[in-house]
Amino acid sequence: MRRARADVMGGRRPGRAGVSLTEIVVAVIFLSIALMPLLGLLIAGHQGTAQTLHQTKAFLLADDVVEAVGALGYEEVDAALPGEIATNMPVGSPLYTRTVEVDPKEDVSATIDGKGKFRVKTVRIKVVWQGGGDEEKRRIELVALKTKVDR
Repeated sequence: MRRARADVMGGRRPGRAGVSLTEIVVAVIFLSIALMPLLGLLIAGHQGTAQTLHQTKAFLLADDVVEAVGALGYEEVDAALPGEIATNMPVGSPLYTRTVEVDPKEDVSATIDGKGKFRVKTVRIKVVWQGGGDEEKRRIELVALKTKVDR
């Protein structure tokens, strides 16, 4: 009788058809352990991309000031400029703080052929933001020079 039963089941013993729950659990654990390093790489890549994005946005905010200073005349770059630019931040940039300082003294660094003076105003731009997920603040600083030659 036993032999007939095995023949009916296709040569298998009864109760051994399919995959056991233990085999499935072992396979899931094995795959989880194997995929952990890959997940770590994905997280690190995302954090690196987020930091690069913040740095690029900060640089663009500082570059806006450099462009604005370049468009102004020498006499227009004065002590009122920082307040004007700091309040003119683009929409959607609450994570960033931009400060602008105009050096009040003019550097007369040279004369040209003894006839004219070369004047320079220094504009310092600093953009600060909270780094990607950590407590450390990050910053970018640029210096723009506005020059004039008096003849």
